[in-house]
Amino acid sequence: MKRQNIRFSLLFIICAAFMLSAVFLFAEEKAADTDEKWVLSAVPFTFANSSNIDESSAAVAKNIPSLILEQISSESTRIESVRESLDQKFSSLRKERQALFLELSKAEKTRDALILQNYSRRKYQKLLKKQAAEIEEIHKKITANLTETSENAVKALDNTDSQELSGQKNAFLNLFKKSKDISSGSLKKITLYGNDSAKLFSFENKDSVEYENKIVSEKINGLLSGTITAYGDYAAVTAELRTYPGGTLCASVTEVGLLSAPLQLAGNLSKALTPALSNKTPVELNIKIMPEEIKDIATVNIDGIVFQQIPDSIIADSGSHTLTFEAEGYRRSSVTYSFTEKKHYSLTVNMQEYNPKKISFQLMHPLNSSDKTSANRKSKNNEEVYTGVLSTDAINSFSLSPLKDEADILVDGKPVIAHFKSEAGYSSFFYIPVELLEKTDTVTAKPLNYDVSENIEKRRRMMYTAYSAFIISLPFSFYYYGTYVNKLNGNIAGSPVAADDVNAWRNKAMTSVCISTSLGILFGIELVRYLHSTNAVLPRNAKAVKTKP
Repeated sequence: MKRQNIRFSLLFIICAAFMLSAVFLFAEEKAADTDEKWVLSAVPFTFANSSNIDESSAAVAKNIPSLILEQISSESTRIESVRESLDQKFSSLRKERQALFLELSKAEKTRDALILQNYSRRKYQKLLKKQAAEIEEIHKKITANLTETSENAVKALDNTDSQELSGQKNAFLNLFKKSKDISSGSLKKITLYGNDSAKLFSFENKDSVEYENKIVSEKINGLLSGTITAYGDYAAVTAELRTYPGGTLCASVTEVGLLSAPLQLAGNLSKALTPALSNKTPVELNIKIMPEEIKDIATVNIDGIVFQQIPDSIIADSGSHTLTFEAEGYRRSSVTYSFTEKKHYSLTVNMQEYNPKKISFQLMHPLNSSDKTSANRKSKNNEEVYTGVLSTDAINSFSLSPLKDEADILVDGKPVIAHFKSEAGYSSFFYIPVELLEKTDTVTAKPLNYDVSENIEKRRRMMYTAYSAFIISLPFSFYYYGTYVNKLNGNIAGSPVAADDVNAWRNKAMTSVCISTSLGILFGIELVRYLHSTNAVLPRNAKAVKTKP
């Protein structure tokens, strides 16, 4: 009897654990905050000649730092230089040394205070030995910290980006030197201080030692400062970008404009500061077009910038770029690549001739009965057609209706993805494989007669409902069945358990088990239906039109 109770308890615990795991399985996951952020802030700009400016102009000009921050894209990133990484490392080691020194001071005072306590000689020696070991451990930590600081100082000499030291021809000499501990190209997302462009950093005395400490404690990596010199309606605004810790000057930009148009001033300053913010070094792309005879007619599009004639080399910022090549009579070729590992890249593009083939595309079956009209007629395959727009390659569009039930599309030996949107608003995607295009000149496909997203949501709710009902029924089934087994074993063992009581619990157990089994089967069916509904988002394969003999 006791063993059966233990078994029942284990089953109940397993059931509860399963329910909790299900909750975590279907719960919506929250995106984890990443530490790979580069925080940018600004301080209020100062006026070089505030006595010559009226109050309204001064109020407008003071908004320039916030307006500059507004121009920073939410997707902006920065490649952190070796110097920034080292400065951060030095700052971290410095804080660690200061904390260790405080620990050392406390440990020394504690050791010296032992002699003033009324301890026995044995206990005094024990505590003294313990305190000495603690002090020795702190000494080792400080020594290790100083050693690491010295090693990083050597790395600073070996890995410092020469572009930061001079603007000569050797600007990128050490750019790609690898450090064992410090990466020269860690990519960080630029975020605003407090995630608010209107929130500026402020400190009473910027010349004090605590100024930089406050910036570092606020986890600010870049700080914009500036001066405004105004004469009449015009002003010259000088903005400076410094990185912390260290306060290294990265860029200084001066822009002249109208005080009455601060947004234009801020926009121009933001554009000028963008290269310094991203810290992306330029790369050289050497492009070769094959066959060579089409070089003069080929064009290249780099991130929306079109070169009507492809130059021998193109200078672009380090990072991800999309290049699209086009030439009359040839297929368009496109590639997206992250140009971050080297300074020079050689690209060879093999253009292929464009030999299109005309294919007739048909649709079959109406969307629903409400779409049927007297104007509908039968297609060549005795299938009804209806009104809508067919698009291929997201470029060419064709209207299909009962009066024009075919669309002639051009293909060039490549599979085709087609999209049809009916007047009722239902979308259908079709896939026409190359093998099918080689066999026939006429293809057909069956569109969907319902909204895919709504159907998926409906099936998802049905599946979750069936799952919840199934899980809720399990504890009752375990309870009734376990109690029935206990009653039955007690009756067999000779306990005063009536046979009617055993039969009553048996009926309850069988009923609950049948209910749980039915709900489990229902959940399985709804799961299959849900998976089937999600597959509807995949393009349907087109088929060849069967011609009658």
